[in-house]
Amino acid sequence: MPTATTADLMTSPVLTVAPDDSAADVAEAMRDAGANSVVIIDDNCHPTGILTSTDYVTMTANAVNPHETTVETFATTDIVTTGSADSVTAAAETMLTHDISHLPIVDEDEQVVGIITTTDLTEYLAEQSET
Repeated sequence: MPTATTADLMTSPVLTVAPDDSAADVAEAMRDAGANSVVIIDDNCHPTGILTSTDYVTMTANAVNPHETTVETFATTDIVTTGSADSVTAAAETMLTHDISHLPIVDEDEQVVGIITTTDLTEYLAEQSET
């Protein structure tokens, strides 16, 4: 059995937004897409940040008006990515090392092509234990 890659587990396409999009508009897009995260990209589709549902908890706790705040204000900008050909094991190690739950997947040109989450890894392990 071949080693599973991130391409096998990733969600694609991934919801991407511009850094200056309002937090309110992005929250609505996340709700509509059933997404727990978005990747913030530049004009070349290169990832510059990630915003998760947990960041919205922080915004709420800080009484931030999402209509007056851009996503880059609360986004994690020290972004970690991996390639679509990388193994699931390597992706899991990266997520553990960096203590992250969402890992954007990029192609050879460093453009975002998908995302893998801890939920994806949990589902993968559950399926592997059934075989």
